[in-house]
Formats: sequence, C-alpha cells, structure tokens
Amino acid sequence: MLITVRMAAVRRVGAALALSVTLAGVGVAPVGADPLNYSASLTTQFADVGGTDLALGLGVSSPTGYFVDGYVARSDTRSTSEPLDPRFWSATVGKRFGAWSVSVGYRDFEDGLQVATQDVAAELGWLTNRTILSLSVSQGAADETYEIVTVNRTLARTVATDRLAVGLNGAVDVSERLTLSAGMKRYEYDQPEAPLASLPRLQALLRSNVFTAQQGLIDLSWNAGASWRFNRLSVSADFGRSRSRDDGIESDDLSIVLDVPISIRWSLSLGAGRYTTPDFEPTNYASVGIRLRGP
Repeated sequence: MLITVRMAAVRRVGAALALSVTLAGVGVAPVGADPLNYSASLTTQFADVGGTDLALGLGVSSPTGYFVDGYVARSDTRSTSEPLDPRFWSATVGKRFGAWSVSVGYRDFEDGLQVATQDVAAELGWLTNRTILSLSVSQGAADETYEIVTVNRTLARTVATDRLAVGLNGAVDVSERLTLSAGMKRYEYDQPEAPLASLPRLQALLRSNVFTAQQGLIDLSWNAGASWRFNRLSVSADFGRSRSRDDGIESDDLSIVLDVPISIRWSLSLGAGRYTTPDFEPTNYASVGIRLRGP
C-alpha cells in the first residue's frame, strides 16, 4: 500500500506490502555556515494480501528557510479480480517566514488500470511551539479511461474531469507527552458522476486498494490521530476515512506506530494497521521502518 502525506510528514500506505523512503536533503554547507537539515526513512509494510510497494522521497531545508521536497512511489498491489500498478510522485518547493510558510507543488497519480490524476497545489502553513496549522488548495484533473464494446471491436475512451480540492490540517501539543492531530480534504468535480459510475465492478476494484482509494476517485477524506511520548519511546494512533466520489461508499484505515530511538540520528518504527471497505474482506498489515535525521 502506498503512502499519503500528512501534517507531520507521515505517509501512510494502502493494502499490501509497502516500502517507503522519505529523504530530506543532503547538502554540504560552507565552512562556518549552518548545515542543511535532512532526514531519511525506509519503511516496509506487510499485508495479508499480495503486493509490493516502493517509495522514495528527497528533500532539503536551508537555514534561511527554503525547502524542496520530492516523492516517488509505486505499487503492484493485487486485488481479487485484477492486478493494479499504482504510481504516485510529487514535488514541492517553499519558503518559511518566521512562524509562516508558503509552498507550491505538483502531484501525479495513476492506478495502472483506468484512473489517473494530476494536481497543482499551494499551501499556507503556520507553526508555533505547540501548534501546526496548514491550509491547502489544489487544482487538477482526473482522467478516466474505459472501454466501449461494439459488435466488431472494443474502443478505449478517456474522459478528463477538472477538480478543485481544499484541505485543512492541524496538530497541537496538549501537554509535554500528548499531541493531537486532524485533517480533511474536500474535492469538487466539474462532473458530479464519472463515466465509470456505470461499472460497479471497476469501482469496487478501485475501493479495494487503500492507495487508489486515497489518491484516486474520492470526494472527501479526513483523519484524526494522537501521539503519546514516553521517556524515549512514542506511540501514535491514526484513523482515516475516504469517500468514493461516484457511489459514496466509505473506506476506513486504522494504524498504530511505535517509534524507538536507536541513537541521536537513528530511530526504528514498528506499526500495524487494518483497512476496511464494503464488499471486501478487511486487510491487516504490519510495518517496520528506520529513520535517519541530521545534522
């Protein structure tokens, strides 16, 4: 299952085996200058259905407040009827101004079967010692390819639908140990119903994969979570729900992650989750990850 982006730079993945990498910048600073900040994480997830996910991210943040982030992900997640080959990539550039930040980015997704989306996004963020808030607006399109069967041949037709999305995310430190977070994103499509709405088998196939459910044909998604810090360890739990655009069916994803510091720069994460959607058996998965931060 492939990963989606959230406030704390956490990316969740959908059903099946997942491998995620998040790299934030490697740079060489002049002698006497502040070094660039970077982090890297590698996570593998195992599910009780077949499939393998691979994700790679790269980012750099400078002492002057500039930052660049990139992300590439691929999955060969299997479904009960047909194989999917979802792919996703994104690139973001931005600048921090004290407690505020602004960024622009591009996101591209295709499920490897019939659905592809492209979005350009702008985000405004606000950060204090205890609170993080961000407001995002994106404009893009969803391309849907389906087949028209005639007497003599089968024709492929692609329909592009413009869409607009508005998202709001936030996190607050309630105490020294407890952090609460939440977020939502709402999509508006030029066409309220897609040509694929008449093909229930395909809609069920798209819903059966967490990655496609979250990145593809949805009109609403939201999540809420909490993190508790011990002396060295931390535990976080997150619940997310996405709603299909065409039939309104909702899919849920619940995950729990334990972060264990290994050294000053290295940490280990252990996670487990459960994804549920109507008409399909629940998908259970586990994850193991390692993270590097610097300087």
